[in-house]
Amino acid sequence: MSNIDNAIKKSGKIAEDQTESNYFIMAKSSNSKYQVALGELQWGRPCQVCLMNINNKILWIKQLESPEWCHVSDDGKVIVADGLWDLQKGRIYIFSKKGDLLLEKEFDSNIIACDVSPNGRYVVIGTGYPESKICLVNLERERIDWYKRPLGKIALIQNIEFISEDQIKTYLPEGGFYIFSLKGNLIEVSRNLWSESRVSAELYNVFKAALGTQSSLGLRDVITEAATESGRADIVITTDKGVFLVIEVKSPQVKRWDLHSPSILNQALQYARDLDSPFYALCNGKFMSLFISNSEYTYPIAFYVVNFNKQFAEEVLKFLIQFQTHPSPGSLTTKDLDYGWTKIVVNTLRLFSSYGDAEKNIELMMKLDPKKRKMFLELVYEGFRLSQKSKTISKKEKETLLRRSLELLDKALEIASTISSTVHLDYAIRGEKASVLEALGKKGEALSIRKEMDRELFKKARERSIRFYGLSDIEIEGITLYYQGIRLIKEEPERAFNCLERALELNPYYQGWPPYWSYRASALLRKGKLREALHCFNKRIELQEGINVPKFVLLGKVECLEGLCAKSLRVEYLNELIETYKIILKRYPKNKEIAQKLRYASLLYCEIKKEKRSPNFQGECIKMREQTGSTETKLFLAFDSDVIVEKGLHLNLTAYKIPRYIEEYLALRECDQLSPSECSERVSNLLMQYRPDPSEKDLILSKLMRRGEMFIMDLFKVTTDIKRETHRLEIPCIGLKKAMISPKILSAHENLLRNGVWGIGKLVYDSNKTFGDKKSDPVTLTEFIPYQLDQLDLKAFQEAREYFSDLEWIDLLIQSIGLNPAAYTPDQKLLFLTRLIPLVEANVNVMEFGPRATGKTFLYKNISPKVRVIAGGRASPAQLFYNKLTKSVGLIGIMDVVVFDEVQYLVFSNVEEMVGKMKDYMSSGNYERGEKQVASDCSLVFMGNADIIPKTGRDVDTFLPSFARDPAFMDRIHGLIPGWRLPKIKRVDLHLAKGKGLALDYLGAMLHELRKVNASGIALDMLQFPETVNIRDQQSIVRLISGMFKVLYPDLNVRKNLTVRILNLMVEMRRYVKQWLAWKLPQEYGPDLEVKLRAGV
Repeated sequence: MSNIDNAIKKSGKIAEDQTESNYFIMAKSSNSKYQVALGELQWGRPCQVCLMNINNKILWIKQLESPEWCHVSDDGKVIVADGLWDLQKGRIYIFSKKGDLLLEKEFDSNIIACDVSPNGRYVVIGTGYPESKICLVNLERERIDWYKRPLGKIALIQNIEFISEDQIKTYLPEGGFYIFSLKGNLIEVSRNLWSESRVSAELYNVFKAALGTQSSLGLRDVITEAATESGRADIVITTDKGVFLVIEVKSPQVKRWDLHSPSILNQALQYARDLDSPFYALCNGKFMSLFISNSEYTYPIAFYVVNFNKQFAEEVLKFLIQFQTHPSPGSLTTKDLDYGWTKIVVNTLRLFSSYGDAEKNIELMMKLDPKKRKMFLELVYEGFRLSQKSKTISKKEKETLLRRSLELLDKALEIASTISSTVHLDYAIRGEKASVLEALGKKGEALSIRKEMDRELFKKARERSIRFYGLSDIEIEGITLYYQGIRLIKEEPERAFNCLERALELNPYYQGWPPYWSYRASALLRKGKLREALHCFNKRIELQEGINVPKFVLLGKVECLEGLCAKSLRVEYLNELIETYKIILKRYPKNKEIAQKLRYASLLYCEIKKEKRSPNFQGECIKMREQTGSTETKLFLAFDSDVIVEKGLHLNLTAYKIPRYIEEYLALRECDQLSPSECSERVSNLLMQYRPDPSEKDLILSKLMRRGEMFIMDLFKVTTDIKRETHRLEIPCIGLKKAMISPKILSAHENLLRNGVWGIGKLVYDSNKTFGDKKSDPVTLTEFIPYQLDQLDLKAFQEAREYFSDLEWIDLLIQSIGLNPAAYTPDQKLLFLTRLIPLVEANVNVMEFGPRATGKTFLYKNISPKVRVIAGGRASPAQLFYNKLTKSVGLIGIMDVVVFDEVQYLVFSNVEEMVGKMKDYMSSGNYERGEKQVASDCSLVFMGNADIIPKTGRDVDTFLPSFARDPAFMDRIHGLIPGWRLPKIKRVDLHLAKGKGLALDYLGAMLHELRKVNASGIALDMLQFPETVNIRDQQSIVRLISGMFKVLYPDLNVRKNLTVRILNLMVEMRRYVKQWLAWKLPQEYGPDLEVKLRAGV
């Protein structure tokens, strides 16, 4: 699916890891003098390696990016493989016993596997993506002896090992292998040992042989490539009554295939359900997992190492037949529990526990009390099962299941409390109990349980640290304060800093402990002590001894320096910031945000230093300034790169009926560094593949039934059927209105329940209607990638305004709505922006008349899904207000803006009712139809074409449609936009936008959020109305100015530069309405309208 799966990028903010230190012994020397360990988790992976003697005394500690493999030789040399997966690189280090770096070598591919020769003299390393290599490291000479590339760039190395002191064996993904000598000579080559077809053939033979000797089991035959509704099952074992077992075979050599990956599990499960098989299995030639097909759980009931002999097949079949005779854990014997249900509980506990102690606990229980063990297993399994099941059912049954789950978990905890254990037997159960309590609304009790668990974790970490270091009482107190400080950083940074400072006084060892300075810096950063935090980050970097520091440390330093530069732009801070940016970019060259910040910081540095630098350096600055305009540079500094798009790219995609903001989204995600023609081709191909023509909906539905699943791009919208306690998914392009949706998707994308979300979704044919009822269509949305923003941050948008001057902000808005700011005068730009007033201000009613081709309709159709355009034709009360037949609220009740385009040709089906209700709504914001009363904040826009410049009210009258030639109606129009003063858009190269701007859907979403902000008070404080101005004129001008303030000053920090021009323009818009009213009713309305700014504004 091209780059679609990477649509939502992660932000580059500091990831503060406050996990306790946890070291794992990875290797010991063969003479048992040394051991090497990994620890200090960061982002879930270790980031430290340390050498210890056999008494656990630390000899040295090193901070690395992501150490994954290590070895220690008899003389204390440590070899570490560092996996730089984000960079598609790998690195090895060799350290001496004293911690000196003897060798550092970086590879341009990820390190897949390593091994050490039996005599400890050599290390062999295999790399994978993007290029497979083998290299031999000579530990005695501290160098790399040779490289080999036997595979080119085709495949990944599966594994690599020394099979003797002088032979190296490399396993290939397709099942073959190479054998090399220590000199790099190729000794033997073998391929295609265990392909998928070979595994299937071997399994077929052993199960066929087992059936021949075990006829008493009631099994009948073994079938290969059995046809099902969803595809072909690799191996099927049958009985006289039907299918007994379905086996799905996958080759592990193609990639690192996870035996329990969701896609493989779902495929095998679907085959089993198609054939009504009670069991299914997954096998990759090395391992086999067995599952139950009629359970909502996908935990294996048994796990086997595969042996291709008859005994292995007999053991599997006997277990399944025995398991089938015991449908519930309550009827199992002690022997049965050892065989099947124990494995289920172990896997359950592993899933929810942060310790790897589940199996150890079960083994401990097995030895102590068989009865307690059996009861415990039943309670835990059933408690967890009910808890998980409650997440997929209706609210009525949910509470009953949760209470039953809570009862079972409490009983399991009672049993666990009677068993003395060195590990936390009940930890995972208490965690699940807390989740159940939260689901029942008892958040206080859940929080109490979690706090108690945290205290136990802290106590355990402290005890482990004491044993690990063998410290004195004073040093123990220092460790306690150290961990306490780490835990308090986010919530109480002041107290955290005091704890860390006291820990350093009690335990001077922390002076040379790199993570200490990271935590201290984080606490200072949260306190706002930027200089002190910068010093701590630099201290951390100094202790790295030339090895790359973690990314979060560099980002923390950047945050400090950016804050210091914002307060006081000193050359030394700016220079250090530029150097830090360069370090990050060297390691992460695809980070566009840092790249843009580096360019902007370099420009600032040029401006400060240009008089003291050489002419060549000044020339570089001028060249950089020409390449990046100031507004565009500020754009990347102020906004996240995900909302910045190329506005000069105009793709011809009208045939696919997608709005402009979706076109922008696709161009942004799919066309990085492509030419316009290449971009158009790529996006067109994507739409041809995923955007079906509505006229072919029956063909699409037929394919969905046959294939079982497909991806579709559309505007997905969800409605709630409260009577049936379910949700209905609308998919317009294939005509479905009652499809189903996975609850996980709905909880992650709540905008689906509002106005819908454009995106690409995976549709699955589900005849069981898992997430619906009998009226639901048998189609479920199981995966979804949104093409619109789900998470909106209005505060960030408001803060971004500070980066721009008034004129720069106006140019940015003009550029973002698709026009070229350089082609228009300042007054014309303001006129264009008045079209945005209805989007930011609630219940504002405006008209616009002007020549054709000025972009009126295009803007409203493409800026937001909360805007609906009715172009000419016929409009009815049911469409606009309330449909009595379907009992659904009309457009005015649900939209932000309703636009009536080509109003001269608009026909109302019931003129009197329509105009009457519209006048009532335009005045009060409420309307009634039948028994339905609706309050709305929808703004109304009436647009039409005009070929003359009006000078009198009579001229304005020539523009108006017949229904609007009513003084009561026109008096409710707040202003008339003089569109005749805007030029026609004739030339693409002159009038349309070029360069970067804000994505239309992002701008539209921010304008929608600004409707909740009130700026009328600011407008009233600035204006002085004479007594001749009536209340409707006053309200109209205040609303128009309030809307314009929110467009130009979303942070409500109104500058004085434009206030006079804004006031004059808004008064002019209202004056056109007054001129018509004065012409129509001269005895009641006067044409003059004068409003002034208060003194001092």
